Amino acid sequence: MLLACTPSERTRPPTHEELVNHHVQGKYEEVLAWCPRILDDRGAEQGVSDWCLFAYPAAMRLALDTSGALSFVRAMCRDLAGQPKGDQAFREFYVAETARWFALPMRLQGQLAALPRAVEAAVDDFGEACAVDPERVLPQVKTDF
Repeated sequence: MLLACTPSERTRPPTHEELVNHHVQGKYEEVLAWCPRILDDRGAEQGVSDWCLFAYPAAMRLALDTSGALSFVRAMCRDLAGQPKGDQAFREFYVAETARWFALPMRLQGQLAALPRAVEAAVDDFGEACAVDPERVLPQVKTDF
């Protein structure tokens, strides 16, 4: 008999495709367990590492850890003094892409009635954390594959 492994019991990280599938299927615990490990691993595959930068805070928010998600996003967009880092175009792209990975599981799980307001709220919160205008970012959010 095969036993299912919990995220902490797995010996190898999931592939990028496996993580994306877990995320869009609402299995956020996999993303929450593996993305911090992947982000800390200098030898991690670049594509999955980059994806985690967006999907990890999206999964936190979807798992109702909004304060954790906003802390992560803030760390991506602000320096230690709280000032915006990087250029505005990067910060807008980061907010839009993080909101996209927040929206995709909702769309694929059929939560279409809640999707527009949830995406708007995510963009508002992530935009504030990144010091960008949510009104400029919202039209950039793509909620389909």
